[in-house]
Formats: sequence, C-alpha cells, structure tokens
Amino acid sequence: MSLRTRLAAIVALAVLLVSTLVILSARELAERELEQNVDNELRQAIATVASDLRPREGGRGNRRDNRLESRRWFAQIVDRDGTIINNADDAPLLVFTADDAALFDRPLIKDRDGLDGSRIRFANVDLDGDTYRVATRAFPRGAVQVAINRGGIDTTVAGLTDRLWILVAFGALISALVGYLVANRIARPIERLASTATEVAKTRDFGQRIEVDRSDEVGKLANSFNSMLGVLEVSQEQQHRLVQDASHELRTPLTSLRTNIDLLSARGDAIPADQRNEIVADLKRESQELTNLVGELVDLATDQDAAAASPIEFDLGAVTNDIATRFGRLEDRAITVQGDHQLVVADIEAIERSIVNLVTNAVKFSPAGSAIEVVLSTDAGLHRVEVHDQGSGIPAGDEERIFDRFYRSDETRTLPGSGLGLSIVAQTAERHGGSAWAANRSPGPGALVGFSFSSLS
Repeated sequence: MSLRTRLAAIVALAVLLVSTLVILSARELAERELEQNVDNELRQAIATVASDLRPREGGRGNRRDNRLESRRWFAQIVDRDGTIINNADDAPLLVFTADDAALFDRPLIKDRDGLDGSRIRFANVDLDGDTYRVATRAFPRGAVQVAINRGGIDTTVAGLTDRLWILVAFGALISALVGYLVANRIARPIERLASTATEVAKTRDFGQRIEVDRSDEVGKLANSFNSMLGVLEVSQEQQHRLVQDASHELRTPLTSLRTNIDLLSARGDAIPADQRNEIVADLKRESQELTNLVGELVDLATDQDAAAASPIEFDLGAVTNDIATRFGRLEDRAITVQGDHQLVVADIEAIERSIVNLVTNAVKFSPAGSAIEVVLSTDAGLHRVEVHDQGSGIPAGDEERIFDRFYRSDETRTLPGSGLGLSIVAQTAERHGGSAWAANRSPGPGALVGFSFSSLS
C-alpha cells in the first residue's frame, strides 16, 4: 500500500472514529434532553390531574372522565393498594408496581408546583407493543399515574442518528480525499528525492540537486539531501584534484629515480667512484622524498574526523619541548618554546605531526643557524601553537594559499618538499575545531605560522 493510500485511510479512519464518538454522545444527549422534556410534561400533567380531580371510589364506572386524557397523555388514579379508581376512556391500563407503592413511604418534600417532589417516579413501560414514559406520583390517599407514548422520542433520535451517519459518511469520504491530496503533495518531493538518489548512485554525478519549494519537514529533508550532495561533490572534486596533483608531484622524483637507475645500469662500471656516490646519494634523497610524499598523501587521503580519532590527555608543552629539542640538535640551531604547560585532550599523533610540520617549514625558510621560536598560548578556549622564524617572510598574497595542497610559490619551487605539510596542519586544526593562519612578522624579518585547536570531549 502506497503512502498516499495509507495516509488517506488513516485520516478517514480517524474521522470515522471521532465522528462515531460524537454521534453516540449526541444521541445520548439528545435522548436525555427529549426525555427530560417529556418528564417535565408528565409533571405538568400530574399537576393538572391533581388539581382537577380527587381520588374517589367507584372503580371503572368513571372511565369516561375526559379530564384524565389529552392529545399527548392519558392518566389513571389508583388507591394505596394499586386498585384503579379512575382512568381514561379506552386507554391502556397502567401497572402499579411495588416500586410505585414504595413512594408512599418517602418523606414529604414540596417542589416548585407545591406537590411532593420526592414521591414521584419515572419509568419506561411496554404496553400493547408500544413503549410509554410513565410518571407515578403518590398522594396521602392514592397515586396518579400519567403516561406518554415515547415513540416520538425514539423516532426523533433515530432520525437524528441517521442524518448524522450520512454526514459522517460524507465527512469520511471528503477527509479521505483531502488526506490523499495532502499525501500526494508530501510524497512528490520524497519521490523526487528517491529518484535523484537512484540517479546519483548510477551516474556518480554529485552535482545534481533537488528543487525545494517548501519549508516544512519534507523541505528540510530535501535541503539536507542537497547539502549532503554538495559535500560529496566537494569531496569528489578534492579527491580528483588530489590524484591529479599527486600524479604531478610523483612524476618528478620517479623520473629522477628512473634516470639515475638507468644511468647506473648502463654505465655503472664506467662512472667514476665519486660520481657514482653522488648518484647513489641522489637516489637515497629522491627515495626519501618519495617516501615522505607518499606518507603525506596517505594522511590527506584518510581525512579522518575528530570523532574517529583516539583523543588522549597529554601535556602540549612537553610534546612541543621534545620536538624543539630534537630538531634543535638535528639542525644545530636554537629552537625555544615559550608558554606554560597545557593539559589538552586531542589526537596526539595529529597534533605532534602538525607541530613538526611547522618547525620543519620554519627550518626550511630560515637562514642557517638562525633562532626559531615556538609560542604556546590559549585564547577563547582554544589552544594556540605559533612558530616564529627569521626568514625572508611570506610573499604578498600567499598568506592563505600556502595551506592549499601542493601549493608552492615561485621562490620555493626549487626547495625540497611536496607542499603538503601546511595543508596537513590546516586539516588537523579544522578537525579539532580550530583554524590555521600565516603572516609576516612585524617588525620583521621572518614569518609566523600557527594553528589553534580545542580539546576533544
């Protein structure tokens, strides 16, 4: 069963159930109201009979007393034992029951008519195939019984019920139609969503979008789907660009490796020892560059988010000091760390790799033997790591581009490196809720490059 049909059926069923409860309640209220009107009429009839007649002996000899009947009701008078004293002409005889006789024992309480309000009883009685509403009121010497055929009540209530059921039938049909139309309006964008999802799965074209012309939950779902397609499209473009850039960057070291290997293979014995050693050194250097490039490519292609990482608590100052000591000894230069020790919760491998990339970048672009400074701080709940060097600075306009993958300015194309180190820093900062930045020192010379991150919960 389709969504349209199910929703139409549910709406129609709900309307039917509610309408049924309304009909039953309306029937009950109408029957009570009509019965109350009949009871009031019976009270008035008893008052009329009581004021015009007095119970007297004579039995059925006075049956033609026209004061005991009207167009609507008829009455009879009985003594305390239930013996009929007077009754209407040709009217059915009413039964005087034990419950009626018990009225004589009730205390006297006068009602608004001046009659005994506590000594009256109403009952439905079947006589000669018809149902009558009978009121019995007890007096000191006897009782008056008045009856009205309640067929009018039943007819009125039945007619009202039939009309209500007809209205309910039309209401259910209309509600089912409205429900179907509403379901059709809801289902159309969902069907477009399903169709687009199927098309995207077949073609792998993440540039498709769903037209959204509504702001309800279905519209929000379509917008969310469009957003997901946008993210997938960007991710696909990044992957394609990464593959293209990687193939370009890999081509140079692979070509150099192949050339040197071919040279050694063809003329290995004829090459002087010193040249052969230079070629072997180039092979080692190129293989190391290739190894580093492949590792950085793997880091970028993995693109794990903070939730997938394994955050642990560590001392940022201790990790930074260890990196500074290690690179200072390796590069034979002073690398100092300023800032208090900070306990952070983060992906320690990603943070350590980012600090190493910043320090390596500073070493590459600083004069030999110049000092490098790493500054640790906090700002607005974010932990900040900033590296200051004393190099030539960042070319104008390159402050943001240096974080792009494989980007290298004209001045740095001859230097070793893949152009991926700072992009890894920016990616790590973004995954940890922070950002990366770069600027020239003022006053110079040199540049400052850093990133911020927040502790992961």
